[in-house]
Amino acid sequence: MTTIPIESSGYGYTYQRSTQAREESEAAQAESTRNTRRRETGVMSGVKELIDDLLSNVPRTSNGRLTFDSVINYRKGQEKAWDERFKADMAELGIDTEKSGLSLSLDPSSGKVSANANHPNKVTIDQYFIDNPDMAEQFTENVQLGKLTSLAERKLTLPELRQSLSAQSMSIWFEASAGASSLYTGGGMVFGGGSASYAGLNLRV
Repeated sequence: MTTIPIESSGYGYTYQRSTQAREESEAAQAESTRNTRRRETGVMSGVKELIDDLLSNVPRTSNGRLTFDSVINYRKGQEKAWDERFKADMAELGIDTEKSGLSLSLDPSSGKVSANANHPNKVTIDQYFIDNPDMAEQFTENVQLGKLTSLAERKLTLPELRQSLSAQSMSIWFEASAGASSLYTGGGMVFGGGSASYAGLNLRV
């Protein structure tokens, strides 16, 4: 009767199990990579939609195109209008935004706008944004526009800022330059010195 040495049998079993484990590991890694790519594709698609939405209300030139300067000027106009209304509303509530050391921050996950934790009127100000969701939404848009325009001002020359582009080309530039997550991080503004400063500051309550 022919016999098979235990060592040979054991080696064959070990080799088979090792090959199977390696194949399972490679399959799991490939699936993980596919899932990561699907998530990244979803995020980038969301970023493009957000940028398109932010640019949708920016005034076009006579031939329907945009310049980075026009986006910057639009953002400044939106901020000015928001500041004026907010300060007037706060004055009616007896809050002086210039003297009270006020800063506001945006929670990107909820869209909630909040006053700094040590502000004496924090409860009143936080409730104001709950009662006036349009002001919270405009604040969010101003912060996101501030991030886009700050990026353009850092990376582009003056002639490039004045260059006329289609809305699609500008959206593609912002999407490629901003990164997939930067527009979804928090931001805020600080009051004081006679003016308010936005620019997507990463302030936290």
